[in-house]
Amino acid sequence: MSTITPLPKRPRPLPDPKHRRQTFWQIWVPLSLSILAILFLAVLAAVSAGTSASPTVTKWSQLSTIYMVTPILIGGFIVLAILGAIVYGMAKLLDILPIYTRTVQGFFRQMGVVIRKWSDSTVQPVLAIKSWWAGFEAVLKHIGH
Repeated sequence: MSTITPLPKRPRPLPDPKHRRQTFWQIWVPLSLSILAILFLAVLAAVSAGTSASPTVTKWSQLSTIYMVTPILIGGFIVLAILGAIVYGMAKLLDILPIYTRTVQGFFRQMGVVIRKWSDSTVQPVLAIKSWWAGFEAVLKHIGH
């Protein structure tokens, strides 16, 4: 049976200044520009919708809002139902739990008594021999002194 040995950890090399410049220009600048463009388009859409509030735009915006909010409401109601079931289950469990925990505690208390008696009976011969040997050494020491 072979054991898997972990690879030795190597110290991390210091980043190259060229790499830092590339990271800035290839990641952070395009990301920032994309975010700014999206924000600009969102503001432009809000301003243009606010200035020309035709009945058709209002109707479609209300319909879009309903379509966007409905899944969130359904998910919220599902989460609320699950939370209510958990609260109800915990209340019922707290009514039943003390009976069974008392039974389990009594069982383990009885097991502790049995295990203590068994361990005392298994250690008793060793303790008897050690105490006899200690007495024998004390007598020898007393005679030899």
